[in-house]
Amino acid sequence: MKRILLILPLLFAGLHSFSQQTVFFDNISFNNASAVVNNNGTFFNDYGDQTSGYEIPKNSGKNAIYFMNLMGGGTDVNNQLKAALSDYASSDFFPGPYATDVQNYQTPAYVSRFSESLWAIEQTTINDHIAHWNDSGYVIPTAISNWPANGNTANGESQILAPFSDLDGDHLYEPETGEYPIIRGDKAILCILNDHADVHSSGAETIGLELHILFYQYTSADPAIDNTTFIHSRWYNRGTQTLYNFKPGSTVDFDLGNPQDDYYGTAPQSNLAYVYNGDMNDEPFAGQIGYGEYPPAVGIVALNTGLASHVPLTGGQNSLTPSQYYHLLSGKDNFGTPFYDENNQITTYMYNEEGVNGWNQYTEGLPSGDVRSVVGFNTGLNDGIFRPNTSFCLDLAVVYANNSTNDLFGSVTHLISVADSVQTFYNTQGYACLSTLSVEQNELVSVQLFPNPTTGFITLKGAENMSFEVRSTDGKLIHRELNGASFIDLSAVQAGIYTITFSNNTTTMICKQ
Repeated sequence: MKRILLILPLLFAGLHSFSQQTVFFDNISFNNASAVVNNNGTFFNDYGDQTSGYEIPKNSGKNAIYFMNLMGGGTDVNNQLKAALSDYASSDFFPGPYATDVQNYQTPAYVSRFSESLWAIEQTTINDHIAHWNDSGYVIPTAISNWPANGNTANGESQILAPFSDLDGDHLYEPETGEYPIIRGDKAILCILNDHADVHSSGAETIGLELHILFYQYTSADPAIDNTTFIHSRWYNRGTQTLYNFKPGSTVDFDLGNPQDDYYGTAPQSNLAYVYNGDMNDEPFAGQIGYGEYPPAVGIVALNTGLASHVPLTGGQNSLTPSQYYHLLSGKDNFGTPFYDENNQITTYMYNEEGVNGWNQYTEGLPSGDVRSVVGFNTGLNDGIFRPNTSFCLDLAVVYANNSTNDLFGSVTHLISVADSVQTFYNTQGYACLSTLSVEQNELVSVQLFPNPTTGFITLKGAENMSFEVRSTDGKLIHRELNGASFIDLSAVQAGIYTITFSNNTTTMICKQ
């Protein structure tokens, strides 16, 4: 879908303004879900008409999520909070990668390239480029040629941005020589953001954060996968300060059809935060289509680092201070007070037992309503310390499950099963964030491999401390090495072309004879 100019905050009073940034959006709808993606760190919300932006099933008119974002914060050596936040009416994120000087964001070249900061591409386009880039008369598609693989170092941008196949190891993206983007899924939309280009509307101090978000989907005969949207995000500390106790997370405004009759819960064993209907019939409300009888459940799964917390959004989203957001991201209420479970024990996983005998909103006798919660994620960083020139990844999945029983918790039970299936699928893809090497290491470390072509063994120089994976050109995982290696044995692999991707985001082709 063509990206559309969504908001002109300088011209139209009363519309949402994102620090005077024009907001663009795109839509990913390659499987049974249709999701709106904005270029300001928020998604699943159509700001044009202020409606939900996560439709499932696709083309049904039924939506499950009104708003979601990514945000995070930590404290410096003086215990001062640095954070990048967003809500319905404002965002601390701006389109494009981090640049060292604030003035650099206004250069014509930067504005021309990154004002939209959304790149959509399909795997079939990439495969076609791999097969035909050297054919006479072949024209490189715009989705390939415009892939934001390299930044302008003269403008203070990182040399390496989006992942690509660096076939000659020179760290330059050259699609005219057969190099190509590396994505996940059958279709993906990439968004690159920073929190440094302007003053934070939240009032929080700037981090120097660069955030890459890849939304991707698979078409599949398995409903669990065909109903799922995946979110891969990579967080770079491009600033100069070490942040302690860094807490990433999301505000999620679940609107399951009718937004006024929902419950929320947590399945910590499945790293799942979810919403389900408060009764067995989801009626229409204020022009929004309900899911009807036997309504489904929807949730967010933390796939790689684990779920740290799921708590209610207390205090009213548009009036929260940065410190209050940080409390919520830490699994507390907005004043920093812990939550307690049914046994009066501190918990960060609210309502974490489904069923009529479990601890949940239904058994507590609470009324259903409009569910707004904050989901916290672990970083995988050592002691939660986010140092300059380091990065970490979060992999999430938005999952969906029908309810075919006359049981209020039937959809929840099914959703937990779906979440576990999606987790298994994710694990088999080898898509874990492979390294926490520094940005400089990730960008500058090169690997030599020989012989290439090979009939069996390939020797690796420079990969002793790097993770890597070998894939066929259709994306199938052939081999993964998490602890580094000095050689690869491809003796049992069929003849053909394969790619090896290292944890510094560089890729090389291998020819097996």
